[in-house]
Amino acid sequence: MNKIIIVLILIVITLLSLLSYEYNKAVTIENLYSATSDTLNTFKDRSGRQIAQITAFKDNDKKQFLELVVKDTQIIALQKTVKEYKGKLHAAINFGTQTNSSGSHGTIQIKTDTVRTDTVMYVYPNYETSWENRWEKGFISANRDSINHSIQFKNEFEVTIGETSNKLFKKKSLMVQVINLNPNTYTTNARGITLHQDPKRFNLGLQFGYGVDLMTFKPVIYFGGGLSYRIVGLK
Repeated sequence: MNKIIIVLILIVITLLSLLSYEYNKAVTIENLYSATSDTLNTFKDRSGRQIAQITAFKDNDKKQFLELVVKDTQIIALQKTVKEYKGKLHAAINFGTQTNSSGSHGTIQIKTDTVRTDTVMYVYPNYETSWENRWEKGFISANRDSINHSIQFKNEFEVTIGETSNKLFKKKSLMVQVINLNPNTYTTNARGITLHQDPKRFNLGLQFGYGVDLMTFKPVIYFGGGLSYRIVGLK
């Protein structure tokens, strides 16, 4: 009778493990597709810097992420990155920005071009202006034929991916956050993913456990060394 009970317990444990595995798999797929429909949320802090946030992909099985069928070019780029790193990737983020330049600067007349005809004399001044600050360095010169310009932008970012706290009693969300330290720069799109590392198939080490002898069905304590091979992992 005891043997039958032990066998039934083992069967129940196995079934519960399989059900847990399938449930976690379904939840992961649901979360992945939910993240694909999220849109970028942007706002500014007190310093005028733009902060952009979007739900990140939290994938415990990269196969499920790679099987997503989407048209989003950023998600496709993340899938390509995950493939290229072949299971060695912890996290990946990609985002796009644009920098706006506006303002006024005084000009300097550097020379004058004079063109004479039989009846009229035309005077064409040449102007140039330049400016430089923490985020921008520019130069513009203009004459009667063309305008030449050279503008360099400097950007700095704080990019994070992690769980953020929602309202009380609500589950935390995994978010990608991009803070543009340059107040003239704006994030236009962003995507990110965290990945669990693929565990090694072979493991060698000491083992200690408590179980049931399959021949006698008596409880036994086991201690020793051995080599194990991982077939499938349960979450």
